[in-house]
Amino acid sequence: MPNGKALNRERELAEQYLRAPEVTHRNTRVHFIQPLKERLVREVGYGLSLEGASAADLVKSMQAKSGPSHR
Repeated sequence: MPNGKALNRERELAEQYLRAPEVTHRNTRVHFIQPLKERLVREVGYGLSLEGASAADLVKSMQAKSGPSHR
């Protein structure tokens, strides 16, 4: 966009979008949100497994410092 014209163009596009049918609003939202949801699902499991491994290591190191357990 030429310098200083982007804001006016953004407003034109926003007005055009707001005149669109409701189904267009829903589908536009899905279009932008779906990749974020997929990435969350894909990466959260990995993050949780790292947290679990760290927690297990922490417990193991704490047990080693406290000496043998008396069961």
